Amino acid sequence: MLADALRAAVHRPGPRSLTMTPGNPGNPGHFSGWEADPHAAVVEHIGAVLDLEVDLREVLVAQDRPGRDRLTTGAAAPRVVGVWLGDATGCGPDRAVAAALAAAAPRLPMLARAARVFRREAVHDALDKGCLQQVLDLAAGIPPRDEPLYHRAGAPVTAVYVEQDPIAVYLLQDRLRAHRPAGRPDRQDQRSIVVHAGLSVPTPLLDALVERQVLDFAEPVLVVLSMALHHLARFEALHLLDVLRRRLAPGSRMVITAFVADPYDAVTRDAVIAADTAVPQLHLHRSVDLEDWLAETGWPVDQAEVPAGLFAAVAHVPWKPA
Repeated sequence: MLADALRAAVHRPGPRSLTMTPGNPGNPGHFSGWEADPHAAVVEHIGAVLDLEVDLREVLVAQDRPGRDRLTTGAAAPRVVGVWLGDATGCGPDRAVAAALAAAAPRLPMLARAARVFRREAVHDALDKGCLQQVLDLAAGIPPRDEPLYHRAGAPVTAVYVEQDPIAVYLLQDRLRAHRPAGRPDRQDQRSIVVHAGLSVPTPLLDALVERQVLDFAEPVLVVLSMALHHLARFEALHLLDVLRRRLAPGSRMVITAFVADPYDAVTRDAVIAADTAVPQLHLHRSVDLEDWLAETGWPVDQAEVPAGLFAAVAHVPWKPA
């Protein structure tokens, strides 16, 4: 059984995992997978997420193995982007959607790569110059194998990765372990925690991170909101931005990238929406919409010059006057 194989594979020192069960207005949801010791490095939830009689590792390595697409009922957005970034872990549905989207809008793969470059440089700048020691990576996706993890010379960094797709969560766990030095499972220059959750209910997520003493929102935090806003409806995006703005301390920064509708005519936009059958759903907003939402929720923004079709910016929480 895959569940047994995954339990055996993940019950070893590595980044911890937290699974969020979304709630509703009467039931704000709950989290599972936390140990009594918040520093314990054990992963527990993956085996219960996928109950398939095929080894996940073998399927992901053998790209053309028959039956491999049973891993999911369809494509997932982080794995579709991963195909464009040269990642070899996409399933058949992911590759099919990536090809269909590229056919509808040939700029998209290039824009995904441009977003990754901007994200890497902006994060490096924020950690080094902003002296930040906490990172909240929302819709983290699958990091490239050659991309360094969040780190700051001479100071420990707590990094929380939030991702909705269970396979992306597993791959993220695997790659975080691969970066952990051999013989040093207790290394303290980065504390890595993976949260299996979406972004539509941010308040209980942030509350749990505070209650478990994972993040301290009284201190500045670097939020990475990369390739996420185009998967949120307007009210969801406004709610997320507003919650983050109210909860984060002065000095916090937010790195943002998103696909936008600006360079496309109506026919192309319709073709892109029709071609995207991945989860979560794609919403192509305009750049001016994102600018307005950030202004409405109180985020000063430094917008970058990037190719048309991509929104890239660094927002910040201003320091309060003395």
